[in-house]
Amino acid sequence: MLTSLTDYLRLEIFSSETGEWVGCRVPCPFQIAFPKRGAGPICFKGVLHWFVNDHGMVAFDPYKDPKSCRLIQLPADRDVQSEITHDGLYRLCDACQGKFRLFQVAPDASSFYCFSMWDMKDYDKGEWCSEFKVTRSDLSSSDPQLESWLMKATFLPLSFHPFDLDIVYLRCVELACLVSYNIQNRQLDVACKPTGAIDDLSWRVVVPFVIPTWPTPVPIPPVRVVIPEVDPLRVFNG
Repeated sequence: MLTSLTDYLRLEIFSSETGEWVGCRVPCPFQIAFPKRGAGPICFKGVLHWFVNDHGMVAFDPYKDPKSCRLIQLPADRDVQSEITHDGLYRLCDACQGKFRLFQVAPDASSFYCFSMWDMKDYDKGEWCSEFKVTRSDLSSSDPQLESWLMKATFLPLSFHPFDLDIVYLRCVELACLVSYNIQNRQLDVACKPTGAIDDLSWRVVVPFVIPTWPTPVPIPPVRVVIPEVDPLRVFNG
C-alpha cells in the first residue's frame, strides 16, 4: 500500500481458476493515501474496502468491469482528530451479520462520549446512521475490579461478535484483559484474561474465528442377538 498521494489503486489479484497472479492498476476519482498501519481490507457484499487518509474508505469490486473504485466517506460526526493522532487505533469497522458498522472509542477518559457507533444504512449512497453515543457514566459492570476502572480505563476496540449484533469486544489496557460490551444494557464484562503479553493487541491483528462444533455423535443401535430355541431331547439323541 502506498502511503503517499496517488490517483490509482495498485493490486495483485490471484485467480484460483488459473493459479496465476495478475497485476492491476485501478484508477481512483481522487488522490488517495493509505495509513501506515491498519488499512484493511474489509470485505462487505463481496467488495473490498481500505481506509484512506482524509477521505474515509476506498472500495473495489473485483467482479465488476471495467475495473474502478469508489470513495466512501466515514460519518462526519466521528472523532477525526483521534484517527489522525492515533492512526485509526481507536476505531473498528467491519461487516457483521449483514451490517457494515463503525465503532469508535474516545482515547481520552475526559471526553464526553466514550463509545460511538454507526451503521451503513444505504451502501450505494454511502449514507451512515448514528446508532448511539454513550458516556462513561452510562457504563456498568458486574466485575468489581472492572467497575472501579470504568471512569478512567483505556479501551481499544478489537472485534464485533461474529453472531451477536449486540456484543463488541475490547481490550482494557490497565487491567490487561479482554472485555465484552453489550450494546443493549451498556454493560462491560471480562471475557478473558490472557496469560501472555497483549501490549500490541488491537483490531489490526485480531481475526475473528469461531471453532466449529463437532457433529453430534449418533449412538449405534444395539445389535439384537437371536438365540434359537434348542430341543434338549433332540440334542441328547443326536
